[in-house]
Amino acid sequence: MNSISTKPGQVKSVYLAGRIDHTDWRHDIAEVRGALSNVEPQIDQPMRTAIRPGVRVQGGPTHISGPYFISCDHGGFHGPTSHGVGADYKDARCCPVDVMYPNPRTFAVQRCMTWLRDADAMYVWVGWDFEQAHGTHVEMGVAHALGIPIFAAVKSGALTDSRNDAQVETWFALELTRSFPAADPVSGFATFVRMVAKKR
Repeated sequence: MNSISTKPGQVKSVYLAGRIDHTDWRHDIAEVRGALSNVEPQIDQPMRTAIRPGVRVQGGPTHISGPYFISCDHGGFHGPTSHGVGADYKDARCCPVDVMYPNPRTFAVQRCMTWLRDADAMYVWVGWDFEQAHGTHVEMGVAHALGIPIFAAVKSGALTDSRNDAQVETWFALELTRSFPAADPVSGFATFVRMVAKKR
């Protein structure tokens, strides 16, 4: 569905979808760390974190609306079920959140859905591990159902490498998007911004 479009200057709030990872790329687009501490613990309070000046352009998005995640780039222990809302709380060693919330996974989902509804558009990074971004696939479906336009920046070769059959089979989700090639998530975001910015 590459005909997806928006009116120039219409997109002010964007939801940054894609797999969440160590030293997450979202930090290069907006100051996410402080934003999260400023909105705890109200689920229904929107996240409206300003996009960094160097990334912002006239007529383009001004802030991000999600997702909710706990990022950690200290280089400490990381592994399956060991971090943040995905942690197994018996053995969590990094950034466990069960002290703040009795049901952190439910809290994270509710917050993401609330913040997604506040978005004018969704930007998705499709990297080599996109087939493992299960939450992103759900978010894309919700955005489509809400009528939120979805723009996907695709890493070169990520969907055509025959060695990764699972990745190639993500075509269904990407049919909901306007997709375009990008070298990395930040340059892809810059392309997205130019696509939705107000024309001079």
